[in-house]
Amino acid sequence: MAEYHGIKIDPELYIGLDECDGNNWEHFDPARWEANEKKYRAHLEACLGAVPGKVPENPVLVAESRQDGYTRYTWHIDVEGSGIPQWDKMPFFVLVPERPLARPAPVMIVHHQHAGKFDKGKEEPAGLMCDPEQALAVDLVKEGYITVAHDALCFSERQEKDEFYTAMKMLLNGRTLGLKYAWDVSRLIDHLETRNDMDPRRIGLIGHSLGGQEAIFCAAYDPRIKVVVSSCGVAKVGGTNSILSENITHNKALYLPGLLAGPVRMDMKEIVGLIHPRPLLMSHGASDRIFPIEGVAEVDNWIQELYAHYGNAEKLVTLRHAGGHYIPRTTKEVIYKFLELNL
Repeated sequence: MAEYHGIKIDPELYIGLDECDGNNWEHFDPARWEANEKKYRAHLEACLGAVPGKVPENPVLVAESRQDGYTRYTWHIDVEGSGIPQWDKMPFFVLVPERPLARPAPVMIVHHQHAGKFDKGKEEPAGLMCDPEQALAVDLVKEGYITVAHDALCFSERQEKDEFYTAMKMLLNGRTLGLKYAWDVSRLIDHLETRNDMDPRRIGLIGHSLGGQEAIFCAAYDPRIKVVVSSCGVAKVGGTNSILSENITHNKALYLPGLLAGPVRMDMKEIVGLIHPRPLLMSHGASDRIFPIEGVAEVDNWIQELYAHYGNAEKLVTLRHAGGHYIPRTTKEVIYKFLELNL
């Protein structure tokens, strides 16, 4: 890719698929996909575990703060009724621009990263702490989107003893942290659909690292997410050039019991495939130590073949920058143009 709608993609800074060793890659098989797509979805749902019951959202406006060009609101909603406060109540920010792109406005949900910093969650995308390069909710509200940044369980106002403790407690109750993250985002969308300033037909999700992973899982789980942007969030789980083959430990939400051992062979590429034909952008760093780049490239290639086979190649962008676990400025420019064109 030399450029994307006028944005130059420097070949010295980005890795093409033809620069990777694709000799042992698995390629997209249309017949196999069409025979198994429904089975993949059913298998993923089974691996995600028990679904909590819905409860009234009981939205509460907690705070309001005027900023440069937008207003930041702090809300709480109830997402389930387990009796455990951190599981049941989800805090989130809503950033509303003074000049939205439309009325009602398109919405971007921004899922925070992990980075082992459990004291932060929604605050980083909202530009209140940590890495200013991760302030994606601020970037996007200044582009005219209403943006929403929430606390995933284990982070910020929803901390428990630690992430491992929470994940194991979930498993003991037939549940998974992976389902919890997707469920909470889905309940957040339920709430957003009740607001008259937001367009429920134009909801996107973006995230980096843990957020990039959850952008994929949440979109596979909830079809109301119309556009997906995943940064440094997709790796092969099993097989060659994978997190298992390279002995890499990831966040606990990634591990779904039985994912690799189900009635149909399934890995991350099939989960990503369940997002098709919605617009999807995936970005990774070639030297990211927790995402083996050959495995990432295999997933990218497989997904490109899927989108191309069904005539949707223009809805997919995959980028592999020469650096590590971050979002380069040029990649951000491509992301924002991608959202402009697709949301």
